[in-house]
Amino acid sequence: MIGLNRPARLHHLASDSSDTVLKRVFPDWADRARIPLFATSKELFVDANLKGFFGRRFADLHGPELATMLDSIGKGLVNPWSRLMPLWASQSGRSMQKAAKTIKEIIDAEVTQRLRNLDEGREAGDYLTGLIASNEAEGYVNYHEQFLTYFFAAQINTFPTFAWTLLHLLRNPEHLASFEAEVGSNPPDVDGIYPIKDMPFSQACLRETGRLYNNLITLRYAQNDIRTPSGFIIPKGFVASSPLTVAMDPELYEDPGKWNPRRFLPQAAGEGEDGENKNVPRKSYATRLRDYEFVQFGAGKHACIGEKMTHSLLRGSLWPTLVDHYSLQLVGSENGLVEGVGMDGVGVAPNHGESLGTPVGMNEVYIKVTKREVPLSLAHHE
Repeated sequence: MIGLNRPARLHHLASDSSDTVLKRVFPDWADRARIPLFATSKELFVDANLKGFFGRRFADLHGPELATMLDSIGKGLVNPWSRLMPLWASQSGRSMQKAAKTIKEIIDAEVTQRLRNLDEGREAGDYLTGLIASNEAEGYVNYHEQFLTYFFAAQINTFPTFAWTLLHLLRNPEHLASFEAEVGSNPPDVDGIYPIKDMPFSQACLRETGRLYNNLITLRYAQNDIRTPSGFIIPKGFVASSPLTVAMDPELYEDPGKWNPRRFLPQAAGEGEDGENKNVPRKSYATRLRDYEFVQFGAGKHACIGEKMTHSLLRGSLWPTLVDHYSLQLVGSENGLVEGVGMDGVGVAPNHGESLGTPVGMNEVYIKVTKREVPLSLAHHE
């Protein structure tokens, strides 16, 4: 998609998101006795993604409606009838077609209105404004399917990653302390953006959550035999692979069922894969990516174009803004968790198989958000 990863656009997205959550979203969370983690995270990202692409007015006007239609498409994509038959031949397939058609009509109407009123929102930094400024919006119909694919992928993957990471941090006080310390040591700039290049632990958390909750099953047709890094030969033909299975291989990841972001940090002298075991060397991220041991955002020609946007939104804005200004805690015995259930016993099982993208919890989890008297980044530098 044209200009999706331009630095100025990513900067505006992160800055605008920080401003929005500080003024509107997080204060609302703090005013409530408790919030459902997965549901409110989803609402947050529908709003952030729509606002980033089409501006505040569009997000406020169409957010709930588009979220419902995206859910319909998501359910259809995991329905076996939709996969085995033409879309028109099954109820789930027809629902997908209807939702996609309605989404296209809503977006096309917005594009038409903006082209008729070129002065409206000219200074806004949303994606559509960028297309208009570069004289590309008139051909927007050619990018509609790309947008729908990107927005759907961002929606079904990013908000669960946001929620699972917060939940695992809350269940691992030592990791939460490291996350908070990193945020406190790296205050935001004048635009409210945190310096992600100086925040390796948040990056490691993003990768570790992606490792544990990757829900992809890929199917490719190989025209030639495939030689794996270990020398094993896979005969040509249809090849299916599951990154989740790879991520749970104990030969590739020590104690693979444990949520341990430190495995993705640069290795300290004498430190091993798990941060303690000196006998297990830690592979670099580049090596894991090269050997297809970790493909959270795909690889090669199948790499996700939204990776930079995900880092800007999650690590440059939403996670650090929340942790900097608010403390989080699980809500007593009514938090929805069951001891020993889920990845690393986090307390809730992921709904693998019910979602095409990153799964959410089989049941809701509740947390309490409390405003800090002094932000961590200010307290650290006083």
